[in-house]
Amino acid sequence: MLCRRGIEPRLGYWNLPAGFLENEESVELGALREVEEETGARVKIEKLHSIYNVLKAQQVYLIFKAQMLDEHYALTPESTEIKFFDWKAIPWDEIAFSSNIHALKHWISVLNGGPDEINIGTLELN
Repeated sequence: MLCRRGIEPRLGYWNLPAGFLENEESVELGALREVEEETGARVKIEKLHSIYNVLKAQQVYLIFKAQMLDEHYALTPESTEIKFFDWKAIPWDEIAFSSNIHALKHWISVLNGGPDEINIGTLELN
């Protein structure tokens, strides 16, 4: 599931449903909230997929693998389009952030028989 961003930064680009934590919010609850805010979908977190340090932005990204609890999803002010892509059809030139590109490439590696372990890295750009 990718969402076309309805907000800045990177308005109009595709993004994994994600965002920033609220004060006193756990990473798990923040991930669930962000998915629902951006897609209207309710999901269950299966596992941690990727951890990325973005030193220039002073940020750490935690990206989870999740399963939708039902088939419901809807556009929100934060997402102008929601689409489920076959991995071969991902619009790489339209992905909003490098952290998403790295997480998607790791997911594709797992789909193709690579190790299903947490991908940890440091990104130069956001």
